[in-house]
Amino acid sequence: MATEQWRVYEIDLTTSVLYSNPYYDVQVKAVFRGPNEEVIERPAYWYRDSTWKVRFAPTAMGVWTYETYCDDSENSDFDTAGQEECVAYTGDKDIYNHGFIQSEEGKIYLEYADGTPFFWLGDTHWYFANLERLDESNKEGFDSQFKGMIDKRTEQGYTVYQCNLNITDSASGGVYFLEDHYFTQIDPDFFINVLDPKMEYIAESGLVPALGYCWNQVIDDHEDDVRQLAAYLVARYGAYPMIWTLGGEIPGTDESTIDNYLEVWRNVALQIQSDDAYNHPQSVHFAPLSYYYQDEEWLDFTMIQLGHGDKDTSVDFYYRYREENPTKPMVMAEILYENLFSAHYDARRYNNDTIVRQAGYRAIQAGCCGFTYGAQGIWNARWSLDTVDTDTREGDVFGRGSWVEGIDLPGGQQMSYLKQFYDSIPWYELQPGNEVHDYDNAMFESNVVITKNSDQSIVIVYIPDVAGLALGLGKGEFTGFPEGDYRTVFYNPRTGEYSNELVETADSTGILAFPDFPEMDEPSQDFILLIVKVE
Repeated sequence: MATEQWRVYEIDLTTSVLYSNPYYDVQVKAVFRGPNEEVIERPAYWYRDSTWKVRFAPTAMGVWTYETYCDDSENSDFDTAGQEECVAYTGDKDIYNHGFIQSEEGKIYLEYADGTPFFWLGDTHWYFANLERLDESNKEGFDSQFKGMIDKRTEQGYTVYQCNLNITDSASGGVYFLEDHYFTQIDPDFFINVLDPKMEYIAESGLVPALGYCWNQVIDDHEDDVRQLAAYLVARYGAYPMIWTLGGEIPGTDESTIDNYLEVWRNVALQIQSDDAYNHPQSVHFAPLSYYYQDEEWLDFTMIQLGHGDKDTSVDFYYRYREENPTKPMVMAEILYENLFSAHYDARRYNNDTIVRQAGYRAIQAGCCGFTYGAQGIWNARWSLDTVDTDTREGDVFGRGSWVEGIDLPGGQQMSYLKQFYDSIPWYELQPGNEVHDYDNAMFESNVVITKNSDQSIVIVYIPDVAGLALGLGKGEFTGFPEGDYRTVFYNPRTGEYSNELVETADSTGILAFPDFPEMDEPSQDFILLIVKVE
């Protein structure tokens, strides 16, 4: 039976040699050779008892041969050889039609293996591994909490499942798959019965997991063990579509430990880079500033976290980062989760869908190649509101609502409209363009974010507050357009609908009038103005 391109082919290996700790004591590898002289080396992983497995995804159609071996010179049980035929993928998932995600040097966006640009739209699941329930649900219409949320997000067009194993977080049950506190053994049953089905379901759905291992402090006194765990996870899941994100909130904010954390987590990243023959993109979930590791080869893109306060909606950070790192892709990875209790200057408040939309569109308009949405009840895998327990985060901690409400919050669907809009244009050609508007008004300058392509044949204007702008002294004019006709149309980020389409003309002065706004259902709403040159 042949294997489809980019899909997992698995080899079982057994040995009669007994190892006291098979997780640590022996390293097993396989070398695959493809029809076009490709060479892919994949580490095996200890499965259970005397069994190891190798997972491999062929990158080209044709016959692949392989040989397996181990680093124990006295054990020949792992010395095997074979072959497998790779045929074309027959499904409808983009990740397999176009191939794994990669970061190409000099490009400020991620792409599939065939060069197709990849738009990152993520959903945050920090406690997916052990708190999200695989075969149980307390929401009507969902048979599984875990699968139901994935099904909904894939229907909405999401492309990334941003998650973390949280291996030692007390809120998620502590060290739940490591056999002892010192990380030197694992519980294979957890991987076989819990994590494998989840990782496989994510892959089957067409989502790409952006996987972290734990939060930054777990590395304390355990660098070698965390490196071993990283190598194990690359062996076990590296043949799936993957994005590696190391730990959470690295390197932390304690000045006394930052240098140490940077060093030890760098070593983990280099371990991943060494073991991952597919070169899946690798980054770090930073906390909060994102200037570390920027010149290092293994950092393929930057995950930006600006947190959960009002100041974090500013676009200045993106512009500053892009100026200093002109060729590094950036993704907004954590900001203002919906229904989270926000850090507001005047009084704490719950983030609503308007706040979430503004954060999302500002990020993309200011140069991010992706955005990760977060919803209260989903990011922390809250099952219900029946209990108040801060240790398990089942109570009203950080925000209100469980996953039952979180999966239906309006911002989750509105992020789908965000992706639909940018997918309709060559978003990967856009760059900041606030200079195309000549309206000298502080309200406009601080709120409206403009982006454009290189010849200004496409201009996108995000207006967070149409009513506020209209109350100014006037909407002004756009400048710098090549002479010709331009289609202007408004896009409603709350509904995904277009309206007020017109054709306007720019004369030799390059001036284009600001068109009239659509009718508003509420006093203050956001809109996108799309301007496209008519060919």
